[in-house]
Amino acid sequence: MITKTLNRICDISYWFFSFTSYGTIKFGLYYTVKEALPGPETPAKNVACAVLAGAVSAAVANPTDVLKVRLQARRDLEELSEESRKGLTRAFGEIFSTEGVRGLFRGVVPTAQRAAVVAGVQV
Repeated sequence: MITKTLNRICDISYWFFSFTSYGTIKFGLYYTVKEALPGPETPAKNVACAVLAGAVSAAVANPTDVLKVRLQARRDLEELSEESRKGLTRAFGEIFSTEGVRGLFRGVVPTAQRAAVVAGVQV
């Protein structure tokens, strides 16, 4: 019961953290790039801005995806101690201390590609 409650709290924390970083960057960058480009608004210009905004925001927010995957993998292992289930901050610190910045950006290329396609289609 306690473990399920802690898992739900962790899910809420992750989703809040992930959405605020990815969503804020994506929307802010989309409108900034769109206004900076010269010429009239066209569908091609909108799609290009969305693709760029999606890729960049996903790349910047990639550590949140790495964190999510690591925390989900931990939940599947029963032999973990309570100390290793402390949440986002501890998981982030563990990844950074063992793998460095490179570990936080593992899988950034496919994540950015997927986000670019999704953002371009959503326009």
